[in-house]
Amino acid sequence: MDAEVRADIALIERIVAREADAVGELYDRHNRLLFGLILRILRDRSEAEEVLQEVFVLVWTRAETYNVALGSPAACRSAAGGRIGAGRGERRQP
Repeated sequence: MDAEVRADIALIERIVAREADAVGELYDRHNRLLFGLILRILRDRSEAEEVLQEVFVLVWTRAETYNVALGSPAACRSAAGGRIGAGRGERRQP
């Protein structure tokens, strides 16, 4: 496990302990990459911003469910962002 993943896991543990500043640190570390992924899926900046916010609200409310065996925290957030974005994209189609 590399240093980046260990740092993310430490942040998740702090979020589970309800340290609100840990969410901000996690956001600062990953928001650009995740926003880019969501924007590519939705092709709508405003909607992508909403989905990004949803992902980090999920991180805050469900951090205790994170399981390292299922992948890195970054991979889990990317998957969540992709699922939420894809679901919104499907609902927009006529």
